[in-house]
Amino acid sequence: MKKGLVFFILLVFSIIIVSCVPKNTLFEQVFNETLIIYQDGDNKNHVTKDVTLITTSEAVKTACLTWKSSDDQVIKIEGNTGKVTRGVDDLQVTLTVTVTINKETKTKDFLLTVIKIEENNNDEEEPVDPVDPIVDVTPPVISGTKSWILFVGEEEPDFLENVTALDETDGEVEVYITHKDVNVNQIGTYSIIYEAKDKSGNTAHKTIEVIVLPLNQQEEVTYTETFDNLSASSSYNDFTYQGINGITWKIYGSRTDQTLNNKAITFGGKNQDKSRLEATIQGGIKDFSVKLQKGFSNDNPRKLELYINGELKGTFELDVTTNDIQVFEVKDINVQGEFTLELKQITNSSRSQIIIDDLSWTTYSEISLPKERLVLEYDLNNLEIITNYMENTTFELPSKGSFGSEISWSYTNVNDPNNAYYNLETKKVSIPSSGVVNISVTATLNYGDFEVTKVFKIKIGEEAPLTVSEVKQEANCTRLIVKGVITDIYETNEAIYLTLQDSSSGIMVKLSKEYLERLETQKEVIITGTKKTINNLVTIEDVTKVVVTDDASIDPIYVSKPSNLNSNLGRVVYIEGLLAYTYTNNVTEYLIINENGAFNLLIPQDLVNKEVIQNLFKDRDRGVYVEVVGSVSYQNGKYYVLLTNPEHIEVGLFVDYDMVKKVLLSNLIFPTFPNPVTRDLKLLNNDDLLFGTTITWSSNNPSVISNTGKVVQQDNEVVVRLSYEIKYDDVVIHTGYYDVTVSGKTDYSGYYASINGLTGYALKEELKRITSIGYKKLDYKETSYILDETDADPKRPGYVILVYKRASVSGEWDGGSTWNKEHIWPQSKLNGASDSDLHNLKPSNPSINSSRDNLPYVDGSGTYGKRNGGWYPGDADRGDIARIVFYMNTRWSLEINKNTIGELRTFLKWHLEDEVDDFERHRNDVIYSYQKNRNPYIDHPELVEKVYGPLTTVMEFNDLIISLFEDKEIIIIDDKRYQYFV
Repeated sequence: MKKGLVFFILLVFSIIIVSCVPKNTLFEQVFNETLIIYQDGDNKNHVTKDVTLITTSEAVKTACLTWKSSDDQVIKIEGNTGKVTRGVDDLQVTLTVTVTINKETKTKDFLLTVIKIEENNNDEEEPVDPVDPIVDVTPPVISGTKSWILFVGEEEPDFLENVTALDETDGEVEVYITHKDVNVNQIGTYSIIYEAKDKSGNTAHKTIEVIVLPLNQQEEVTYTETFDNLSASSSYNDFTYQGINGITWKIYGSRTDQTLNNKAITFGGKNQDKSRLEATIQGGIKDFSVKLQKGFSNDNPRKLELYINGELKGTFELDVTTNDIQVFEVKDINVQGEFTLELKQITNSSRSQIIIDDLSWTTYSEISLPKERLVLEYDLNNLEIITNYMENTTFELPSKGSFGSEISWSYTNVNDPNNAYYNLETKKVSIPSSGVVNISVTATLNYGDFEVTKVFKIKIGEEAPLTVSEVKQEANCTRLIVKGVITDIYETNEAIYLTLQDSSSGIMVKLSKEYLERLETQKEVIITGTKKTINNLVTIEDVTKVVVTDDASIDPIYVSKPSNLNSNLGRVVYIEGLLAYTYTNNVTEYLIINENGAFNLLIPQDLVNKEVIQNLFKDRDRGVYVEVVGSVSYQNGKYYVLLTNPEHIEVGLFVDYDMVKKVLLSNLIFPTFPNPVTRDLKLLNNDDLLFGTTITWSSNNPSVISNTGKVVQQDNEVVVRLSYEIKYDDVVIHTGYYDVTVSGKTDYSGYYASINGLTGYALKEELKRITSIGYKKLDYKETSYILDETDADPKRPGYVILVYKRASVSGEWDGGSTWNKEHIWPQSKLNGASDSDLHNLKPSNPSINSSRDNLPYVDGSGTYGKRNGGWYPGDADRGDIARIVFYMNTRWSLEINKNTIGELRTFLKWHLEDEVDDFERHRNDVIYSYQKNRNPYIDHPELVEKVYGPLTTVMEFNDLIISLFEDKEIIIIDDKRYQYFV
């Protein structure tokens, strides 16, 4: 009699899988296969010829593989081939395979080195040997392998037992193990690679897994208490509740009228509530989780503690700035048998409600599972078959699991007449004449004395076609039928491509050339194929059926801003602009610019009419007007409009100077200089402008500011007029001027007298010495009674202004209830610097202080709060924060970096955007009266640039890089080919 008979129903997921079964095993089986095939003499470190990319898996039949190249110019993906284009240098390209199994995806990267073309000075090519048409190119087939489960300390088996290889030409050939890293004394997952080679040198490989497990494997179950049978009450009470498995929960200081995922418990959080819940539970506990949400609108701190058998196992503080659901998880508690679970709230003097729901725990025991049962669990978890058919075809069903179990198949309902459409004897699928039928088949897995089953629901037939928009919601590798309107067609050397649209979306379709004569634009079609996503664009491939239904019309979408191309990916658009450069006849990428920025244009690789399109652009002047209708594509990190049809491209013959001026000035951001200036000015020059325009500068006082922007300070302040003239060829298209004030020479005196004449590192070191000499270290408790002076509200005596929130509250120190002390440079990151330095302390709202925690500062706008893993202090405080950071870096030599405190360029930007005000000056004076040192960057803001240099911010703009300096100069550089400035 079979032991442990279990029915596994896939449709309702009533499978209890032991914790040791890895979810990644299916993907690992695929990744362990040979996925890239190189031609003779090539390998991943030496690629000279096209490579073959595997798109189906031998190990996992339901797996779908798609490929992406990091550089289409070097290796372009075309179907299952990586087309290699060699250059003058060795180039590295990453090929990424995306594996999809039942709507789950994982990726793996392969780094390939494409070898440069070697120069050949011989006038004559070496003769090429003729190809022998009967050469054996088929590798042998390895069979008899399986994956293994072993326990720690078990004797290693003979991994070659029953493993054979058969070659269609040479017969049986020998199998070797070329890689084996198995350690039976160490828990882990290992691999073994088999190799077989025939007499012609054709090689086959096969990879299997060896999983080494601890002797005891626990069978675990996860339970969730949903509290769905609670009675609603709006009062905070103590009560009991009987929940799942008859467990009695004791609940204190809680109400039950708020919901999270249906009914839930709400802790009151006030001291007298003593809010908590507890229960005594059987079966042990391994892991714990609970869903939480801030109750009501106040921002008081909210913190929970988890106790198991009276021992603290974890704490969790809610983010009170959000109303999102949060999850408190504690892993690896590992307590056996009966246990008492307590979830307690750390209460406050005021309400701080927490809504609690879906409290889950995973059991923990020492029940040993036999190896035979584990084999079944692994094979069951890895068993997948194709469950959707839309065409007559044949199918395969595995008869053996990866780890050696025997698999048999049967109809779940032997009396279902629809079974005929899925014939288990002939292995044929027949499509019904209309509609869709559903049948179920059962897989029975046997190993040793154990047996399990799993049910699969099979869908057969053609459903109503999806719209283009609906296709985007389907999983990759899904066979489907789609209806849409053809808005563009182009032909390459190997295939034809359609742009298929509905009223709101667009996709690409790749077909064989046999369809070309049947198709034209503005026709509605129904297409059967497989959905894939290539370069972010949904693409239908493996097309087996195309039906033209009717005439239809979808007009191109006018796009005026390059930034809007991303929302039109896969759709046909109309754009216009001026040609950025003069191009030769061998390029495939172009740039046009309008008032809103730059559009990238691209001729698809191997386009049959490529030369016709190239001739349209050849030798045309920069600045001529261009109109394009084409579909939007995404490649190598850029959005392109594809150039596919010469009839949809207009390139002007003459330059319109007024239009050049309009586009130039729309894109040109003229520099704004500080007032007054103390350093050389970076002026626009000829290389900085678009369309080959030139600029000439003229100073009315060259001894103070030269025509190139060199500044020579005089004893007194001087105003200089800088005039400029912009020309296209010899035509003046724009003029203007700046009146620039040059400050007189600066002399520092008193506290800062010793920094005269110093710059850079020497200046910073002297500022460190100045701020250290005479510094009086205060007791940390003492600072609590000084901050009410340093940050006093000038309009409300006795009140302080809180950092970040900017609220005015009583300045009297009450132990931290009204306000507490925020360390601008977090206390946990001071690395020996004083925690009582007044310059680094600000009064803060306690809950906001807690929310900021020790997060680094990041840029933002508006009010304070968390942004992208960091903390934005708010517009009103950002400059103050920056100058405190500069002080801490100078006085205490603390390193400014992104992970610790924030990026230097962010603080430089804030220093300029939020200038020193009287509040800061007063604060600096008060701190000096107690601590006997000053923040030099408040007294002399110009020292920031002298110590840290000018602000430089690098940004991406379409295909351009923008460097923004303190004076608002912008340098725009094409990251691949061209360089220009605006």
